[in-house]
Amino acid sequence: MMNIAPKVTVFIPVYNGEKYLKECLESILAQTFTDFECLVIDDGSTDSSREIVQSFTDPRIRFLRNEQNLGVALTRNKGLDLARGQYVAFIDCDDVSVRDRLGKQVEFMDAHPGIGICGSWMQEIYADGQYISGQLHQYPAGDQEIREMMLWSCPIWNPTVMIRLETVRRFKVRHDANFVSASDFDFMVKMSKVSQLANLPETLHHYRRHQCQITTRRTFEANRNASLVRSGLIADEVRKFLPGISFQPLEGLQLSQLSAADFFAKLLQADQVLEKLSLSGDPEKQSGYVRLRRYLDIIWFDSLANLPRYEMPVLCRLRESSFYHRLPAGSRLALRAKSLLRLKPEWIRQLRTAIERRKAVA
Repeated sequence: MMNIAPKVTVFIPVYNGEKYLKECLESILAQTFTDFECLVIDDGSTDSSREIVQSFTDPRIRFLRNEQNLGVALTRNKGLDLARGQYVAFIDCDDVSVRDRLGKQVEFMDAHPGIGICGSWMQEIYADGQYISGQLHQYPAGDQEIREMMLWSCPIWNPTVMIRLETVRRFKVRHDANFVSASDFDFMVKMSKVSQLANLPETLHHYRRHQCQITTRRTFEANRNASLVRSGLIADEVRKFLPGISFQPLEGLQLSQLSAADFFAKLLQADQVLEKLSLSGDPEKQSGYVRLRRYLDIIWFDSLANLPRYEMPVLCRLRESSFYHRLPAGSRLALRAKSLLRLKPEWIRQLRTAIERRKAVA
């Protein structure tokens, strides 16, 4: 156990991570920057994760185990409570950090005291560690560019992040346990309201793609939760022009009980809020509407693409939106047919693939 507080706490939450955990830990212990502690919290794993961590003898490792499974959001909050470093670097237990990641992020954070979160570019890898071609994610570097991208996509990837712990504690920024998926994005948005954001424009992290990830197993849920947060950001932008807007998409919601139709009702509310901006003859407001309309349309498209199943209650909400009425007639007809048949998008993708293969053979 280290007696002097380290510069950085590297925080690794673990739940049944035995397959890749050893490689993850090795990538941290091999960092060129050495003034860190590696805080590992096992969230009630039932595999050999605990034994793997305890097989390492490096004194910089701190290992704790939750008495019961708390979930990733509460475990991340626990990590923030227990961290002793000036900065906290996140990494998932199935990922790999480049050897100079910590050193470069510490140098940048020391030089820019207004930055609360610093991420980096990220390379996706297969389960076996091989690079996935075309999957190098080059995120915007500057604060304003990151904020703009937040309105339609994720501009900072959580496992690349280093945060300023003093900012987190001063403003009591926490992960929301209401989010099983996308609590990290919600956390970043909260941080964006009390500090500046940045990405280092170089690849400092390797993100592993495999079938056991939460993001793989809960694609719709992750998209839904992040979309609700983005709807709130769009409402915040509308409020700059129309201060009386009261729409708060997450207020009072129990996300675990939210149906797809209720989620689309929230998107419809965001759509209606944005349309109020379109009614103004003010050129500045009209410009703001065009910009935000583009981002909300992306949210609509992504939400439809990730639906577990097309259903009539969802279509009913959709048909009330201006988004729906701007779709081509053929797309509207297809959505009605899919909803009547209660089709799953995955079935449609499989059918298209089968047809394309048959055409290729013919």
